Formats: sequence, C-alpha cells, structure tokens
Amino acid sequence: MGEYLRGWRRKIGVVALFMACVIVGAWVRSLIRHDLVMIPYGNDTFCIESMCGEIEFARLTTRDNNTKPKWISNAITPGHWRWLDDAGNPRAVDHLAELAENELDWRWDWAGFHFGAGHSINDREEDYMLPYWSIVVPLTLASLCLLLSNPGKSASKKNTAPDASEGA
Repeated sequence: MGEYLRGWRRKIGVVALFMACVIVGAWVRSLIRHDLVMIPYGNDTFCIESMCGEIEFARLTTRDNNTKPKWISNAITPGHWRWLDDAGNPRAVDHLAELAENELDWRWDWAGFHFGAGHSINDREEDYMLPYWSIVVPLTLASLCLLLSNPGKSASKKNTAPDASEGA
C-alpha cells in the first residue's frame, strides 16, 4: 500500500477524494437539516447556509452590525419550514427574491446556481448559492484522474554505474 501512495499525484488524489466524501456528507445533511453559520466582522456579517442540496455563501452589510456569532440548525419539515415550493416541499432560501425589483442590483440564475446582490434602506446583501453536485463531481473526477494516473519514473534517479557493455 505504501508503494501505491508514492508520488505527489496519488497523495493529492487521496486528499481530493476525502474532501469529496466530506462534502457528500454535508450534501446529505442538507437534505434533512438547515444549517446557518453567521460570523460578524465589522459592519459585515458573513454567512454560510446549507439546505436542500445547496450551499450558500453570503455577505450582509449593515450600518450598525450587532450580530453575534452563531450556528443555527433546524430540521427541514414541510410543517415547520418557511420556504416551500408550489407542491409544498421545502426549498432553498432565495433571499434576493424577497427584495422589491428596485432593490435588486444584479442577479444571475442558471442550473441551480444563484448569484446576485441587492440592497434595502439599511443593508446590502450579496448571495452566491451553489448546488453541492457542482463541488463533488469535479473533486471526484480530479481524484479519479490523480489516483489512476501512472506515476511515471523519477527523473532524479539516474543510474551512474558504468554500463557493462562498455569496454575498459
């Protein structure tokens, strides 16, 4: 086994595969739990939110930021969930959709990706929402390539012994 992990490619491949497995665990958790981590810094509050197969990175800027650092975790159940789709299933929070049209600065939505920024009288919000698959699939493919690649021969190990076919 130690022979297989020789070389930097295979070691990075193992790390990438481990990261993909951890993110798959977060992905599965996001299907049953809503997690929100809030980290205040000056007038900004940085948020990481995970739910419904998506992860969101956000920055909320307010004039008088008195937010305390916190982690909130709730079960995702249709009876206790604020954001539901037309069929009554829980859906990911779309904070920018709650803004009036004149409060929306910019927005880009495509294939489960949601990016945008908006403002109200007292604050400004930037949202970057990614589906978990967009992180897991590239990490898994990268680890696959790195783990299955041929390690090749090291250029630093040259044979300096004289060749037997050379005459004295």
